[in-house]
Amino acid sequence: MLNILNSRNIVITSAISTILLFIIVMFIVNPNIDGHYGLEVISLQVAFDKQVGIHLISTWGDTGISMFNNYIFTDYLYAVSYALFIASMLAIQIHKRKNTNLATYTWIFFLPFFAAICDWIENSLQLIFINNPYEFSQLLFFVHSFIASLKWVTILFALTYLSILYKQNSQINES
Repeated sequence: MLNILNSRNIVITSAISTILLFIIVMFIVNPNIDGHYGLEVISLQVAFDKQVGIHLISTWGDTGISMFNNYIFTDYLYAVSYALFIASMLAIQIHKRKNTNLATYTWIFFLPFFAAICDWIENSLQLIFINNPYEFSQLLFFVHSFIASLKWVTILFALTYLSILYKQNSQINES
């Protein structure tokens, strides 16, 4: 898989889809869900407290909840898109390393996909929560927020590692 994603075409295609889906999710779907700027949808991810979550979704009204139900698929697509983009960027940087055992970097290569799986689990739990907020357990809501936080940390770690690889590869090319 590392070899398959080592392609500028995949980087370009996944970058375009990631940018388009980011715009759709962050500037169209999320603001239409919460009726504001879309930040309450993101706040729900890391609320950790079920009562905070109930308060957040109560401000959305029936229209916002309906929008969430109808357009959650865009967030699932976004997760796949950013995972492919970050993984393909990592694959390119990993392949630039001369005389390196590629298996050493396999674990870092799979981080974006782990983040996407966390995103899918988070989205699925949110979907259940939003449609049954009072029956949803506090423990499961906490787990949902933990998984969402794990997703964000994993993405940041993968991007940080990507920037380190890029910098190291740039320094190697200069010498």
